[in-house]
Amino acid sequence: MDDTISLILHGCKLGEELALNLANLANQPENLSKSCEEIIRVFADAKERLSFHQPSTTLYPHPMLFRELRTYITSTILILSYRNG
Repeated sequence: MDDTISLILHGCKLGEELALNLANLANQPENLSKSCEEIIRVFADAKERLSFHQPSTTLYPHPMLFRELRTYITSTILILSYRNG
């Protein structure tokens, strides 16, 4: 469980770094997308580890959640980049 908590904290750190660098990445959609993908991957790994420890508990019943989340984040960032650009 300590590894999972460390993974979640790492995801939070990546999110903070993205937020701090958003203005610089706003006109670099490919790098912005890669950052979002990495954050999503880290949290998806953490969720999978948590599900392994508690197989009867599903935090997110919809199997497409992370694909939808990735699309939402990417779209939001692209919209913000066009507004700021």
